[in-house]
Amino acid sequence: MVCELDFLELGSSSSRTILRGQSGGGTRTKKCERLKKFDPEIYKAYALAYGLGLRSSEILRAKYSDFFRSGEHCLIRIHQPKSGGQFQDRPCDPFWWNEIMSMRGSEEFVISCPKDRIIREFPQFLRHECGVQGNKPVHRLRKMAGNRIMIDNGNSIYAASKCLGHKSIDLTSRIYVGLPVIRASRKET
Repeated sequence: MVCELDFLELGSSSSRTILRGQSGGGTRTKKCERLKKFDPEIYKAYALAYGLGLRSSEILRAKYSDFFRSGEHCLIRIHQPKSGGQFQDRPCDPFWWNEIMSMRGSEEFVISCPKDRIIREFPQFLRHECGVQGNKPVHRLRKMAGNRIMIDNGNSIYAASKCLGHKSIDLTSRIYVGLPVIRASRKET
């Protein structure tokens, strides 16, 4: 589709520096910037799944008006969350929150392409271009986001649970305790 990507390092603090072009990470930065320009809808879907840990259904429903700040905190309001209730306000990684908001246009929804692109093309893209394994590659990104959030917050299972919107910390701990650092990338052929 686009290029070989080493995407899933973008959320770490070292790769944030690389993405912002402040170190010698040239190739990865260029590849990401190409995707952002070449296919911004797929890039935004990736940012929502890996950067914020959203589920596929939440990606499709995300609106720019759902992104807000409370003091110094970046949040997203999830309507009709899987855990129940009318809405849930989840903390977000400021880097990814700003990355998504920087792509705001006149559209109401973050993802403005036909739903079919996210349901069919995005998972295929993750499998073929990023090397994400499994039957549910978008959900795999969500798990990777949880793992990254936990590690970035001093192995705090609570932080991961809040960001992912789990109803109980027990669910989060069953999934993430003992989970190795997951990295997916596609090697150049």
